Amino acid sequence: FRISMDSAFKRSRAAQKIGSSSTSVHKMIGEVVKTIVNARYISTLIKEFNDDLRGGLVVENLYALIGDKGTAKSIYCQETSVVAALDKIPSLYVNAEMSNVALLDRLYLRTFKESLIKVLQDKKANSPNGEISEHDVTVFIAEVEYKLHEVYQDYLNIVSEIDLDAKAISDIAKRT
Repeated sequence: FRISMDSAFKRSRAAQKIGSSSTSVHKMIGEVVKTIVNARYISTLIKEFNDDLRGGLVVENLYALIGDKGTAKSIYCQETSVVAALDKIPSLYVNAEMSNVALLDRLYLRTFKESLIKVLQDKKANSPNGEISEHDVTVFIAEVEYKLHEVYQDYLNIVSEIDLDAKAISDIAKRT
């Protein structure tokens, strides 16, 4: 996080002009009104936050969540990404700490009210020899891909890479 903030600070400082200018409030109003009119929001999932932010998180803004370990920051961010995708707003969730198994299991559970891990464990336990054939695995993968695509289409995008700097995240967001 510190690296991202330092990088953002350096880029913004480099883009600043040597001189400064001022403007009157009435000259600023046109830009402000257009910004507000064109803004799209997604829910923070917390009414008081939505109220304070006048509608929720602004689409295309970057929000950093900082807090103690184990305070559900990743789960909260994943859920807001899912809610945005369900509202047909493209969402990019950068997964920097959860395993892909845990991430997909949590997404599957949230979407279909059952654990992907449990579904596969049950399939394995209920098979004649306690194993799932390669063919059955291939069919199951296709079914899961289809079901998730039906729900999220191409609105939910996930990056599961560690060691991304601010530029890499920005580039991914632009391409997505």
